Amino acid sequence: DALPAEADILRRSLFFYRGICLHKLGREDEAQTVLIQALDAGFIPENSEEALCAGRALIAAGRAEAAVPILEVAALRAVDSDAALWAALGQAHFQSGSITLSLSAFKESLRIAPNQAGVLAQRASALILRSSLWR
Repeated sequence: DALPAEADILRRSLFFYRGICLHKLGREDEAQTVLIQALDAGFIPENSEEALCAGRALIAAGRAEAAVPILEVAALRAVDSDAALWAALGQAHFQSGSITLSLSAFKESLRIAPNQAGVLAQRASALILRSSLWR
């Protein structure tokens, strides 16, 4: 509250990074609340790490549809392919009901880092769901 009103961009960034610090301290519930508040206030992730934190917070809050565009932009802009980013995008698509897009993102994540048991399990779940929808 000590910042002037015109410092909104700085304020949103400070809140977002406070959430990251809380996450690193293991204070997950508080971290998620602060990250969501920063995003709702208009914080826009500018790099892959910020996008991944934002995406995971939104997914955990049941707002996967809001996570999709953030994660898509970051995944497509990333200089180095990031398996975790693609996996989070797959999870966001899956929770949003876009099964085919989730499979595509999971496939890209596994292409980058093939030995991800969690991603393999999520991909299997998406394949099972897709096959049941086609019956």
